[in-house]
Amino acid sequence: MPPTGQAEAAAARRQKSLDLRIAGVRYRQIGAQLGVSHQTAYRDVQTALGELTALQAGKAEKLRELELERCDKLTMALWPKARSGNEKAVRAVIAVMDRRAKLLGLDASTKLEHAGVDGAPLSFTLNLTTPHDDDV
Repeated sequence: MPPTGQAEAAAARRQKSLDLRIAGVRYRQIGAQLGVSHQTAYRDVQTALGELTALQAGKAEKLRELELERCDKLTMALWPKARSGNEKAVRAVIAVMDRRAKLLGLDASTKLEHAGVDGAPLSFTLNLTTPHDDDV
């Protein structure tokens, strides 16, 4: 593991590499500008992108956890009225449950099938005509 100063310098170089790449600079130019090979410039950009992806995934997971906590609190607040038969509360609980299922990816994807009469395959006729000079 590189000493702290080297690790910080490499992190700063990765960020600078990414900034230059975003600005449209080629890897060879990035390498020359930062005093590294174009291969290192490429690896720096890829590493920086990977770090951003991990950061974004972490933020998305935190947001999902926050939203699930809100769903829990809403359900707890609505539950007594829903149990007593309050129609608005029942609908609200169902909406919260639907949101929770979506956040957790519990809903199966919907498969749509198209069929003809009594489930038979669809059939169709395509009539192709050539345009006439006066139709154009």
